[in-house]
Amino acid sequence: MIAPPIQESRRACVSPVCVIFFSLALSVPALLLPWTHGEKRHWDSLLAEGPQAKDSSGVFSETPSSQNPQAEDAWDLLVKGDLQEDRVYLAKMAQAAEAEAEAHAAKEARLTLARLRREPFALSTETRLASHPYVLAAENCSLTLTQRRAFAGEQHAVQLSDARSFALLAGHAEFRPASLTGVQPPPARTPTVGGASLPGTELFQFLLEGELHAAPLLLEHAAALGFENETQLAAYRVSAGAQAYPSYWARLALSGQRAAGAAACAINFPAWGQMCARVRSALASGCYGNVSAAELRFLDYFAAPVAALDDMAAAVIAQEIAASRDHDAVVAQEAGVGYADLARHVRLLQEYELLFWDAVFAAQPQKREG
Repeated sequence: MIAPPIQESRRACVSPVCVIFFSLALSVPALLLPWTHGEKRHWDSLLAEGPQAKDSSGVFSETPSSQNPQAEDAWDLLVKGDLQEDRVYLAKMAQAAEAEAEAHAAKEARLTLARLRREPFALSTETRLASHPYVLAAENCSLTLTQRRAFAGEQHAVQLSDARSFALLAGHAEFRPASLTGVQPPPARTPTVGGASLPGTELFQFLLEGELHAAPLLLEHAAALGFENETQLAAYRVSAGAQAYPSYWARLALSGQRAAGAAACAINFPAWGQMCARVRSALASGCYGNVSAAELRFLDYFAAPVAALDDMAAAVIAQEIAASRDHDAVVAQEAGVGYADLARHVRLLQEYELLFWDAVFAAQPQKREG
């Protein structure tokens, strides 16, 4: 029997190679399909909204805004929104940097005042004033009428000069009265009065107003000592030693040394106030006769501590420190606000304070004029 011929098998190839080949062939179109339909439409949409679009040849070219105004508007809004966010961010960063600089300057100003108070010249001045012959004589009831009149006569000239100096530092260059009697303080420099405010003028506006308030009080004090009117008081022959103090204040004012002036106020004024308090207590003790309340009001005023003096002084120093670090700012100063400069000015004013008390203690009788 003849066997039938062998026929070719028609079963599909199931070898591993065939499986891999057919899998790849089927997956490639599937991978390309999302890009060709979805992603292509996405990128074409972005290109159509941008400043460039693809022409029929496939080359990118400028698309006039008139061809697609809605896309152009959308693009402009997107750019403007990003720019606005950048501006807001930069403004916040600038504000934060400015606040940090101000905080650093304020801290440095406080440390400066604390350091000045620890200086040997400051401690020495406090000791010498506490044991000054004038206040000791007042307390042991040996102060003469000549010495008391010297205090009033010298102080009248000091007061007028200091008021002018404080006015200049407060931004009132036109304030130059011949007398403080009946004079009203000029309004403080603010953005609405006198133009833009000057940095660091608040303290000196306060001091100016204080001198004007004390002017009539000094006249009452002098009247009890035999000065019949302000003309007689102004005619008192002042001494160089007593007037060195206001002269140096005038120098600071002319050179715009607000930081030095503020530091001097914080260090010197408490010592001046303590001297006035001790003299006032001595005069009111009864050993100088019946001293009226009117005669004591001038000393009462300056004996009272100045509220927030350190805060005001530190604010001026901080503002000057910040201004000196601004390379675009023009600061009208003969020197910077370095510590050595501040210490020199404060030391000299402290020494001139001592000279004032030396001068009134050493006063000799004068022929009355007026």
